[in-house]
Amino acid sequence: MDTIRRLLVAAACAAVATTGAGAGAAARAQEPVSALRPGDRVRLDAPALHLSRAAGRVVAGGEDSVTVRVNGLRWPVAVPYERIGSLEVWRRSGSAAGKGAVIGGLVGAGFMAVTDTYVSYCGDGFLCGPISAGSIVASLAVGTAVGAGLGALVGATKRGGWRSVALPSPADAGGLTLGPAPGGVRIGWSLRF
Repeated sequence: MDTIRRLLVAAACAAVATTGAGAGAAARAQEPVSALRPGDRVRLDAPALHLSRAAGRVVAGGEDSVTVRVNGLRWPVAVPYERIGSLEVWRRSGSAAGKGAVIGGLVGAGFMAVTDTYVSYCGDGFLCGPISAGSIVASLAVGTAVGAGLGALVGATKRGGWRSVALPSPADAGGLTLGPAPGGVRIGWSLRF
């Protein structure tokens, strides 16, 4: 019976160790500029226009600029792509209930395997005997079911995330820029030679 316990503990430890291994490794997907639609939530950095981590909603998108209604500003701002340091768009994603159920089930089974190894049911007696294979299977089933249920609930709450927008390369010609200024609007014109 000690061999079975050791195998269960090793399997539980391996399951718990591998469930979180890839959690932060997901690469952030990039959206093309053409995917921006009116109403999309965006965050942008445009230091030349004094916009740092500005959040707002897309009003319109074009070949060379995006017009954003920045939170806290009265009027929409047309921001040329060449002036944007970074641009992110919020995208909803599907539910991760299935992935949460799998991870939760593994964690629940691992927890019960470790618990069964160190705690045995004594009943009314004072001395505890060896754990039967049936009780190990039953506790693993309960741990898996409870963990899977909780994992599915947690996974279902995943709603989306910020995705980086692949900005076009800067154009050779300058252009007209329009940006916020204290108490008004700033207009600029630039030429490149």
